[in-house]
Amino acid sequence: MIEIKDVEKDSIASEVGIEPGDKLVSVNGCGVSDIIDYRFLATDDSVDVVIKRNNQEVSFEIEKHPDDDMGISFVPKQYKSCCNKCVFCYVDQLPAGMRLSLYFRDGDYRLSFLHGNFVTLTNTSWKELERIVRQRLSPIYISIHVTDPETRKFMLGIDFDDDILKKIAYLDENNIEMHSQVVLCPGMNDGDILENTIKDIWNYRKNVRSMAVVPIGLTKHRDGLTKIDPVTPDYAREMLKNGAKWDTEFPRSDGKRFVYLSDEWYIMAGEPVPEEEYYDEFPQLDNGIGLVREFISELDKAKTKFPDRLNEPKEITLVTGTLAEGILNEQLLPALEKIENLRVKLLVAKNTFLGESVTIAGLLSAQDLIRTLQEGDPIGEVFLPPRILNSDGFFLDNMRPEDISKVCGLPVQVYNNDFHSLYS
Repeated sequence: MIEIKDVEKDSIASEVGIEPGDKLVSVNGCGVSDIIDYRFLATDDSVDVVIKRNNQEVSFEIEKHPDDDMGISFVPKQYKSCCNKCVFCYVDQLPAGMRLSLYFRDGDYRLSFLHGNFVTLTNTSWKELERIVRQRLSPIYISIHVTDPETRKFMLGIDFDDDILKKIAYLDENNIEMHSQVVLCPGMNDGDILENTIKDIWNYRKNVRSMAVVPIGLTKHRDGLTKIDPVTPDYAREMLKNGAKWDTEFPRSDGKRFVYLSDEWYIMAGEPVPEEEYYDEFPQLDNGIGLVREFISELDKAKTKFPDRLNEPKEITLVTGTLAEGILNEQLLPALEKIENLRVKLLVAKNTFLGESVTIAGLLSAQDLIRTLQEGDPIGEVFLPPRILNSDGFFLDNMRPEDISKVCGLPVQVYNNDFHSLYS
């Protein structure tokens, strides 16, 4: 049973009399425990809905098209947290004073299906795996990290065999699409261990559609935690060589690429990111696999519509993290500087909140942005990088863009790759 939070005006649910605060008991005679049950059961053209209101059950018979949404949203349920004690866990490296949601250790397969979150499956029971198959919860995103049993126990902080390959085999046998990732820790799960991990997962390439290899992120808040070596430029260059070898050794079942290296490897190695063809259908874009290439491609399209001249003079300041500094200097600034009457300044924010080794713009705090603006002599309107806010519009440290505006006395906004907004 799940509680209904909102009912859209003029929706199917509104028309039949379903109200916020009602509790959804069943659909077509089957109990509903979460939004996935609801989505799975409510796709018929004839739906019998039972809700509980004031401790009484009320039934509704609804005729609709199978694809029609009934216009119901639900009070979020508590999700299962991860019980691992991974030596590289990012949550353990976070300081106090951040959004509360950032301290939640996500270990729920439902969030993987609903939002593309990566889960290890360590805490996913066989009953839950059967549900994934029964309700066709596909795709599922899996953090593999390593398949060698002893290394896996050490890195995930567990003292048992979690049957990761058996679980993947079961999902593969039942044609559940999967995407996987390895968070690479130098000296732990690299070298031959990484090669064997890739090979083990590649054996299920019929339904495991991709494997991303991403470098470990290390903050300055690691006192008392397991020592992990950082990724160096030389290490990144060696990883690119390995990636080229894996392209040949481990093709996907349809001949496309199986192993994808995240953008950080190329930037740290001082090499250009691959062309669009490398990323095929961009299977792990939200995991940092191809974001830079997408940015460049979108910019190339937008540049054809850039004006030659603005009617009125305009000044803007772009702010980014250290990782993207080169990309903006090489790609975006030259294109904007060609526009007459537009003056552009780039400020690069170092991450003192998490540590200067954290270089991606999406992990900049409002505090670091304020410091950068106060020290950097910005001009005109301030534009912050894409993907720096959560879905509710907050930075890591629970502040909003308008908070920065108040402190700095400047108009501040996020441009989200809408290049037109930079000069309009």
